[in-house]
Amino acid sequence: MAAATIGVVGMSELLVHTPEPTLHTLGLTELFVGIILIPRVGNVAEHLVAAQMAVENQMGLSLEIAMGSSMQIALLVTPALVFASLALGRPMDLVFHPLEPVAMMMAGGIAAFIALDGETNGLEGAQLLAVYGMLGIAFA
Repeated sequence: MAAATIGVVGMSELLVHTPEPTLHTLGLTELFVGIILIPRVGNVAEHLVAAQMAVENQMGLSLEIAMGSSMQIALLVTPALVFASLALGRPMDLVFHPLEPVAMMMAGGIAAFIALDGETNGLEGAQLLAVYGMLGIAFA
């Protein structure tokens, strides 16, 4: 487990520092990469399982996987990183770009709307993708 953790840390460092030259070439901001691209790569296993459950028509489980992952980051990982940064002597605060709280509210609102009736369909999936696309354009 320790070796796997060390491997993940090393790969994360490569993932974060490797795209910098490409960012400048493509004209992408670090905010876009940090909010749109890197989370996709970091949670690819959860996304694959959620998609597999959706294909198997277990939409409730698929929705729980996707929403549980987001809640885990918001309620556990972010505060843990703030405290770890204090312990490491490089304090990190939770000062957000003005668009980030708006994005969180949009995502929370659409997720609550989707989960409210306990069912989902293709139109609701398209709505989720549209919100994601809008946020991607806003952060670009």
